[in-house]
Amino acid sequence: MKLQQLRFLCEIADQEYSFARAAASLHTSQPGISKQIRLLERELGIDIFVRHKGRVVEVTKPGAQVIELARNVLREAHRVKSAATEFLVDDAGQLTVAATYMLARYALPAVYRRFVQRYPKVRLSLVQGSPDRVSKMAASGEVDFAVTTRYADLEFEGLLIDYCVLPRVLVAPKEHPLLGKRPITLKDIAEYPLIRLGRHRMREIFGRARLIPQVVFNDLEADIDVIKGLVVAGLGVAIMPEIAYDARHDASLRAVPVGHLFDPHICCIAVRRNHYLRGYMRAFIQLLAPHLSRDAIGSGA
Repeated sequence: MKLQQLRFLCEIADQEYSFARAAASLHTSQPGISKQIRLLERELGIDIFVRHKGRVVEVTKPGAQVIELARNVLREAHRVKSAATEFLVDDAGQLTVAATYMLARYALPAVYRRFVQRYPKVRLSLVQGSPDRVSKMAASGEVDFAVTTRYADLEFEGLLIDYCVLPRVLVAPKEHPLLGKRPITLKDIAEYPLIRLGRHRMREIFGRARLIPQVVFNDLEADIDVIKGLVVAGLGVAIMPEIAYDARHDASLRAVPVGHLFDPHICCIAVRRNHYLRGYMRAFIQLLAPHLSRDAIGSGA
């Protein structure tokens, strides 16, 4: 069975079972079409058309079903060809990125701006979520890749490419007593309300020092802007990646380094295995992490 035979078959049906009109429409010969349809009928073991005195007068019941299936096959074949063509034209297509709230807000906007300038024909989509959620989306193929943070209990069977280390700072309202401490200690922090401690690793750090932090709003999603709003309102202090603090925009807040107390955020790109990364997808990653080599990114995972 050949696609050409199915194409002939559908055209004959479209031309009201006229082999002559089908041949003219497809710019081929009528005997050639007749031969191919006979070969197809012989292979399938059925008559597709009802013939009377050498002329086709109607389609058989199984023939009607074969024509319907043939149309589906030709549609799918067209989709395959279109997909292949899209990959050959590497400045157009679709790119869907998942990112944690913090990275979507503070790391990706500048990358998106430069990417859009370079690839205006690529349709961009951004999905936000927790590290768990965006990693699962990358693993399932819902997105092309995820920009997330690595932590000890992160389960991901694909490829995790570390690309950035973000030191932590403690953010507090101006004139807060903690801002005058040098160096700041875990005991100092434990004396004040702390907004959203985060993962178990940070609790362990306080635990080893035999301290119990006064954690408030710990059920919040990791939306840094919301957390900073609560800090501005005087409801506590917060520990966050340094990238999320901007002295110009966060004029009512101050930040002090706490890298000596807490591990930094390890930012990574999560890509599912056997996922083909098109040229513009690799370009996006290199805009995000210019130091990564092409081999580190790869053509896929």
